[in-house]
Amino acid sequence: MNYKLKLLTLISLSLVSCGNKTENQESELQEIFDKTLPTVKVEVAKIDNFGSEILCNGRITADDFTDVFWQNQGIITEIKTRNGAYVNKGDVLAITDNFKTKNNFESAKIDLEQAEISFMDLIVGQGFTIDNVPENIKETAEIKSGLTKAKINYELCQNEYNNSVLIAPCSGVVANLENRGKGLNNTGKAFCRIINTKSMKVDFQVMESELHSIKIGSKVEVRPFAYPGEKFYGIIDEINPIVEANSIIKISAKIDNPKTLYDGMNVDVSVKQDVGKYISVNKSALVKRSNKDVVFVAKNNKAWWHYVTTGYENFERIVILDGIQEGDSVIVSDNINLADRSDIVVKND
Repeated sequence: MNYKLKLLTLISLSLVSCGNKTENQESELQEIFDKTLPTVKVEVAKIDNFGSEILCNGRITADDFTDVFWQNQGIITEIKTRNGAYVNKGDVLAITDNFKTKNNFESAKIDLEQAEISFMDLIVGQGFTIDNVPENIKETAEIKSGLTKAKINYELCQNEYNNSVLIAPCSGVVANLENRGKGLNNTGKAFCRIINTKSMKVDFQVMESELHSIKIGSKVEVRPFAYPGEKFYGIIDEINPIVEANSIIKISAKIDNPKTLYDGMNVDVSVKQDVGKYISVNKSALVKRSNKDVVFVAKNNKAWWHYVTTGYENFERIVILDGIQEGDSVIVSDNINLADRSDIVVKND
């Protein structure tokens, strides 16, 4: 006699011994009995389009960035940005002491103006204007007047003066800015990096055996460790055509609307692909019995044990190739300790 039958027998004897018990009391006894049984949730098995997933770890990388270097050495007098700040192309990032370079530039400008006057004197003295002077006469006059040399010196001084101010060559977010104090700049090391945060990628690896499910244009779902519950989406745009050690293949995907993603972030990556119509169940429905996959089906308030054959899977669901049928009420909760034909209470809230 099973547990339910024993309990019902005791309840019946109790009712007989107390003949004046009401129907409400019987209902209360039934409620007490139900509370002693496992309460489970079910979902109805149905055939539907299934999207398989390859699950792996990945890392966010900046797809578009520029390392900014000082061109001339000097003493930094002011830093006008910080890590994480957004800058526009042409914004001033930092300034070095430019007293000497500014004076040299002004002096070169004066020398250039004087050389231009001397050049015109030589041209006019020979009966020409700037519009009709022969090319050979013009070249000789530029050399004699010092105009050629003055132009070269002017451009050199202008460049040195301009390089005393570090200008953002593009728009983006500042990163890797390490020198926050005044002092001699370092022309051999990038002052900072400017990242275009609108263009980010995720790099990850798959096994050679999984390559058949990967192609350019395949969709990926990205879940950053730093933002539990948040998802980002992208499209595979690079497959490195080399099989690395341990049968690994490197893949990259461009992320849509990366928003708050940072270069170097660790993420979970799932590659999605529609594989056809199958019966699938929530992974919580699957349990192990004797090292075999089992799904419990609810029928007539009992849990019926079904050995199953599984197929494709994704982050939440798994395909059942054999063992259950469409329309079965599959138990998806509180199934760890169930046995075949266990009494249960089905309650989907």
